[in-house]
Amino acid sequence: MASPTTLDPFSILVVEDHPAVRSMLVHMLHNAGAQTIWQANSRQQAQALFQDHHPDLVLLDVILPDGTGLEVVEHIRALEASTHNSVWTPILFLSSLHDEQAIWQGIEAGGDDYLVKPVTATILSAKLRAMQRLLNMRRQLMGISQDLQNANERLNHLVEVDGLTGLVNRRGFDRLLELEYRSALREQQPLSLILCDIDFFKHYNDACGHLQGDLVLKQASHLLSSVCLRPRDVAARYGGEEFALVLPNTPKAGALTLARGLTHVFKQYPQPHPHSSAADYITLSGGIVTLDPHAHPNTGAHRDQLIMQADIALYAAKARGRNRFVHIDEV
Repeated sequence: MASPTTLDPFSILVVEDHPAVRSMLVHMLHNAGAQTIWQANSRQQAQALFQDHHPDLVLLDVILPDGTGLEVVEHIRALEASTHNSVWTPILFLSSLHDEQAIWQGIEAGGDDYLVKPVTATILSAKLRAMQRLLNMRRQLMGISQDLQNANERLNHLVEVDGLTGLVNRRGFDRLLELEYRSALREQQPLSLILCDIDFFKHYNDACGHLQGDLVLKQASHLLSSVCLRPRDVAARYGGEEFALVLPNTPKAGALTLARGLTHVFKQYPQPHPHSSAADYITLSGGIVTLDPHAHPNTGAHRDQLIMQADIALYAAKARGRNRFVHIDEV
């Protein structure tokens, strides 16, 4: 008999309807170093124990009094598939030599290996070693996969963040606007978009220098972020001194209220602008557009049309003296 094997923490479900055979298997498993063992004598009990405990390994008799091991395998694999977390529990079939067809069907259904009864301690210990290596490799692969997923998420975050202002950049804005546009149509909720830029920013840059201009962009970004109070509200740097606000579940009245608040915030925290005809401090001009599926249930507007309309409203705000926001309905 093989000497006891030192295993990592390892739990096993033994499914065997013959009490003497099951007792012998449990004894050998304990000697081999298994820590936790659950016992089942039927298909129904096996499925219930697996669902409750999710063991690391299943030793499964091919023939059971209320069904077959094949049915247990199908149940386990269906349960694992429903969790969507890439779990795969190794399954070892227990069979007599004349059960070859059942073994083949079980392996096809998702089993991993088999043992021929009567099982010897040496073979059982070796199979446990092999199955634990398989389990450890799968765990390592799952860990690597999760690490890669986390790294990709961090990379995507970096790719979609503007380096100067810390706001979502143009790439992130395009993606988020598309998502919120589809969500607004699906949920039949309004979506508002505000495009704005800093008034006479080129004059400021020419007079004060680009380093000071960068500071103005950072301060403007901070103030824009400060009015995005809900989790899905997004402030983005659209390009240069242009910014965008994506406001899900926001009707026209709500967008206009936020725009007035934004104008007040810039006045409350003034950054001097010596070369602006709009005010003696940094100001914004903005255009607003609102997609309202209830008001226009058959709208075929694409998100690009929302941007175009917001841009038209922005130019209207500039034409009317700047330091103001104009909704496209008012153009």
